[in-house]
Amino acid sequence: MNLNSYQVVYLIANIFGTYILYKFMHVFFEQKEANHKIELLSFGGYYIVIALVYLIINIPVVTMVCNMFAYLGLSFNYRADIKRRLLSVFLIYLILMCIELIVALFSGYFNFAMMVTNNYSSEYGLIAVQIMLYLVVRVLNNYKNIKLGETIPLANWIAIILIPIASLCIILIFFQAKGLSREQVLIGVVLVLLVNFTTFYLYDVISASMVDKMDKRLLGQQNKYYQKQFELMESSLQTTKAMRHDMRNHLSVIYALVEKGETAAALKHLSKMSEIYDRKKHYACTENIDIDSILNFKIREAEQLAKLNSKI
Repeated sequence: MNLNSYQVVYLIANIFGTYILYKFMHVFFEQKEANHKIELLSFGGYYIVIALVYLIINIPVVTMVCNMFAYLGLSFNYRADIKRRLLSVFLIYLILMCIELIVALFSGYFNFAMMVTNNYSSEYGLIAVQIMLYLVVRVLNNYKNIKLGETIPLANWIAIILIPIASLCIILIFFQAKGLSREQVLIGVVLVLLVNFTTFYLYDVISASMVDKMDKRLLGQQNKYYQKQFELMESSLQTTKAMRHDMRNHLSVIYALVEKGETAAALKHLSKMSEIYDRKKHYACTENIDIDSILNFKIREAEQLAKLNSKI
């Protein structure tokens, strides 16, 4: 296969484009949980597949479908739920598409047929796309909360994912619309891009809110454990004081019995004392207040549940 200069530039630029996609994935997903060898091989495989699709087919709608399925496959390098995977696919692809369209429109290309071979041939446009995408991904990397892994409520997720899906439909309508000028399409694509940047921001804010909500819930639970541990310690202190008082009385009785020579009675009294103190409740005491508070809280919950079941 003889490659022209544009195809050679495309293949070279797409190496950098694959790296940019790698960086985009890390906007959404934690890299430390990925198998780095498999991750590297999967991105290499992505580059080869997309390059072949371009060289052999080069029809926009086919390229779009292949890219979206490839993005979804690449997302499985990382630990996440299906909601975050789908949202990442739509947002990443839409931003890449908008940048490509903006550069193409600026370079004078206005033939956006989806079902026929793409004849765009600006080598400078290819380079400009990669530069712009790199700048965009650097900006989006400032959104640190997206990758924290907190699951956002389904209603919020539906509202967010509808934005890129609707944006993609709008762009596809642009391709089919008649009578629109290049400037009108350019303004529309820029606005769609800005809307989806806003979606990134909203998703980051919601993720941060979910993290804060979870932290507050954990703090409230921890405070509950501490309160129960304090009550237990206070109860234990009162019990110890009572035991000390009782011990004096018992020792006085035993001393009197021994003094009278009533050894058998003294031993019997000691035996009763042993039975009484063996029945005292013992709780966790690891000298770590965090562990003790949680264990003791759970022990008391289990005791209350056992009492309730016994009544039933």
